[in-house]
Amino acid sequence: WVSNRFSSIGGVQIHYRRGGLADARPAILSDGITDSSECWPAIDERLAEHFDVIKVDARGHGLSDQPDGGYSYTKLVNDLLELIRQLDLHEPLLIGHSMGAQASAMLAGVAPEIPWRVVLEDPPWRHPDPDGPPGGGYGEIIRYFADLPLSDIAESGRLLHANWEEDELDPWVRSKHQVIEATAETLRFVDWQKTVDALVCPALLLTGDQSSGAIVPASIARDAAARNPLLRHTHLAGAG
Repeated sequence: WVSNRFSSIGGVQIHYRRGGLADARPAILSDGITDSSECWPAIDERLAEHFDVIKVDARGHGLSDQPDGGYSYTKLVNDLLELIRQLDLHEPLLIGHSMGAQASAMLAGVAPEIPWRVVLEDPPWRHPDPDGPPGGGYGEIIRYFADLPLSDIAESGRLLHANWEEDELDPWVRSKHQVIEATAETLRFVDWQKTVDALVCPALLLTGDQSSGAIVPASIARDAAARNPLLRHTHLAGAG
């Protein structure tokens, strides 16, 4: 994977890793909150057999710049659009996890001429919770991990994700010291109905089990697939 950076809106330097087939269709991978562009083990290598893969560190994450504030899904979308413009990418496959899934879906809505397909892995589509903590409590989670040694984070990860391989765990652990608390500002409540209705390219929604920590409720996944015939839903039983 070749590491590089580009200057996005406001001069924020966004880091990405690129690999795979140079002349193939581009696939842009967008990470979830507190993760990084390294957090796609095995998936990225499989994709690299077929695509020109670009793995992005969201602003405030990984090796990208960490502005003190101003985080939002709109900023993430603009960062992806600037990446696509500067690298002259045509009809990319967009793949996003959680926060990155919402950014990918929103990009497909505001710039429908750009994506070829969209894969949305457990986007932050929830029922409203007026009593919930701001940012879904992720600010506290980021602050908690920031004060822990990496060895302790690894031990926590093994307890939380007992079925993970070490090559999955290692980048997840590192990423917890590569994110700042202000990124939780991004996680404002999203209008998932509006997001789904705006999709005009084929999209795949991947969901897991809420009992194991997944986000999207089964009811929202069913309603999302029913709202837009271009959206296909696949549930991965046992996945968190």
